[in-house]
Amino acid sequence: MNNNELLVQTARELAARLSNAEIDRASFRAQAIELQNENDQLKKQIKDLQDELGKQK
Repeated sequence: MNNNELLVQTARELAARLSNAEIDRASFRAQAIELQNENDQLKKQIKDLQDELGKQK
């Protein structure tokens, strides 16, 4: 394999790794957004339950 072929192969491998890293990053970001939304919903449920308890006293 000559230097040009090695260079092309290395560039392709690096591009594939970068693509995979971007996919992983996007996936982690989507998971973080989903968890943040779930957290917000749980906070609202807690507040609603606290309000309900306050009315019952």
